Amino acid sequence: VEDLMKQRMEKSKVLSRIKLLALDIDGVFTDGGMYYDDNGEAFKLFNTKDGMALQIARENDIFIAVITSEDKEMNLKRMEKVKVEHLFQGVSDKYFVLKKLASNMGISFSNIAYVGDDINDEACMLASGLSFAPSNAEEKAKKSADFLLSRKGGSGAVREAVERIIDFNKRIGG
Repeated sequence: VEDLMKQRMEKSKVLSRIKLLALDIDGVFTDGGMYYDDNGEAFKLFNTKDGMALQIARENDIFIAVITSEDKEMNLKRMEKVKVEHLFQGVSDKYFVLKKLASNMGISFSNIAYVGDDINDEACMLASGLSFAPSNAEEKAKKSADFLLSRKGGSGAVREAVERIIDFNKRIGG
């Protein structure tokens, strides 16, 4: 059943200008690791090049959405710092959230690029016009992606995806 669903979604993809970049956090903006100091405080490592990538995307008229299953203050602080327009935390059904956001923005899935690294991103990756997986993503996510990035999550994968999206938009005249 999963394979049939995947085949149908892949066949329905239409090439359109990307207007929204949607991303996961852990494994995309970060390496997926959780680090703790001696006091038990958790922290994550974010790459500054990925933050700059979001500014570059906005300068190219691409909106940013982050959809994550975690609900962490550190995620909120980082996404505020890099000026993410749409942040959804604690999400169990990412596809539903992305579909609702697209509807609210008046765009279709063909106008969305999605970067994900695990099975909970698969539906969004299959539905989106373009999808990417970092090189260290889980195998199912890699198979669902239109493009496998050369960079790992937390090591510039977001920057690479943004550069590819901008090139794509230029090629199709967007």
